[in-house]
Amino acid sequence: MVSTESMADAEHREDFTLRCLPEAEAREEAARLEGEGMTVTRIPVWCRAGLDEIRIRGFSSEAAAARAARQLDTNDATATSFADADGTYGVVVGPFGSENRLQRHLRLVQDAGYRDLEIGPPAQPVRVFELRVTADAANEPEAFDFGAPDDSNAERMDTRERGRDKDGRQVRFGLDEGRMEGGVTTSSDAPASSSNHAMLAVRSSYEPFPFLEFRAGARVDVVGQTGDESLESARLDYEDTFVRYRTDEVQLTIGAQTPNWGKMDEQPPTDRLATRDLTRFNLDPLEDRYRASPAVRFETTLAGHRVDAVFLPLFRPATLPHDDSIWHPVDQREGRLLGRRQDDALAVLVREGDFNDDVSGDGGGGIRISREGRGLDYAFTIQRARRSAPYYELDDDARQALLETGDPAAALDAADGDTFRARHPRTFVVGGDLAFSMGGVTWRAEGAWLSDVPVTTNDLAFDTVEAIDWAASMESFPGDGELRVTLQFSAQHLLGAEGIQEDTESYYLGGEIERTFDRGRWRARLRFSHRLDRRDVYANPEIAYTAIPAQEFYLGAHYYEGTDRTAGGFFQDNRLIVAGWRGEF
Repeated sequence: MVSTESMADAEHREDFTLRCLPEAEAREEAARLEGEGMTVTRIPVWCRAGLDEIRIRGFSSEAAAARAARQLDTNDATATSFADADGTYGVVVGPFGSENRLQRHLRLVQDAGYRDLEIGPPAQPVRVFELRVTADAANEPEAFDFGAPDDSNAERMDTRERGRDKDGRQVRFGLDEGRMEGGVTTSSDAPASSSNHAMLAVRSSYEPFPFLEFRAGARVDVVGQTGDESLESARLDYEDTFVRYRTDEVQLTIGAQTPNWGKMDEQPPTDRLATRDLTRFNLDPLEDRYRASPAVRFETTLAGHRVDAVFLPLFRPATLPHDDSIWHPVDQREGRLLGRRQDDALAVLVREGDFNDDVSGDGGGGIRISREGRGLDYAFTIQRARRSAPYYELDDDARQALLETGDPAAALDAADGDTFRARHPRTFVVGGDLAFSMGGVTWRAEGAWLSDVPVTTNDLAFDTVEAIDWAASMESFPGDGELRVTLQFSAQHLLGAEGIQEDTESYYLGGEIERTFDRGRWRARLRFSHRLDRRDVYANPEIAYTAIPAQEFYLGAHYYEGTDRTAGGFFQDNRLIVAGWRGEF
């Protein structure tokens, strides 16, 4: 809530919430720069008229809500967790006295992956401060007095690792998140007896001015396998690393970032610009299966709608596991390609051939226009994107030789360079999504038309066809609120596709069932996916100890089963029993 009187009277007023204490300090600095000899007085009042806050509901435990609050805490708005009436937990961000500040923080919350949001006035009166900045004839710039901090609200201050440089500007550095997991395979036919992974990420940021932010992040992944296919490997990678300029109207971000769009919990049809992380296939939830990529992103609010435009000047393909990893989409040990029909001749080419994953050029771009709140969230998008995951095309000379002679050895000799080449075709994507709540259930729908989806014909030639991807889901908290159920139905239709190795239609039912117990100290969860038109099953039961804030210790399993051309069949021997730890800092 901001009001300004004429500076001709040498006085103006500004109202802001105590949740915005760092912003008050920035305004003090701005007043000092406007002229020497100005006194700032702070007058506390209570109100809620004209204020709005952002609420996120449905967290299953207090620890999960507290973790989300720490993630969403910003320089000029504090996020705090609360206990809801139905036994679940929530997070409130704000309140805000201006529409521009509300929309800017709404974008930040959306970027963090939260979709089902409520916007409205605070439930209780909120303490705000009326700032009175008055010209001081004594010309004493040191006379600024914001008053002593209110000890009763000290807990609202940012508790993360945060410091200031000698000029009082915001600087941060510290651990971001970490994961460790050990897994034992249960099949005697598995190429490895164990699959293990550890990841540690760090992040730093520097804000020399309220409108400018520099951020840098890095992660290191360590993987290991034991057994016939033993493996030890470490990889250093960058996380979000960018410079960001923001005002109340616009936000411009240049650098490595993760622009993931869409609403679905798994395989969102309109999420085509983000770089996928395939190093562990689907062992991790979707939000952990992305990597940052170079991008220019412009965001603004226009007529109540959020406009999000992204351009990828350099294409970064999906991050693949080590060639010897049991999670690689190319199994040269058995001569198989993920999602492709198994064939004796093709198996020889895969086992003995060479693969080229080199890519170049830009990654395309897109625009998404969305609006959230008022009972209905919706968005429209148009993109010119490149497929992130590789699709392997057989060299044409090798293909012709195989068709003429039927001899895989002759095809290998005839190949012009590498036997297989990774293709990442450019695809037009036109689609949208919507979400609403009704009868205590959150309903979501999303769909997209795609112009160029890669396929392989029966004579092993590479081709592209049009496709329609769509999905619908529901999320509810039945019973006492400690149980959360999410179900998603999705499908893909390849249009005008005849004589190809892929299925022209595929239907999936998947979701997640989660329950907390012992006052939120424990969580049981099941992620699952079942293909309806062909046997393809994935199940991930897990039980986790969550009593330690922002940390989890868990025991779980990953089960695969399927037929030819399915992921369940491809990874069937990789069934795992796992134990691990996750932490956010």
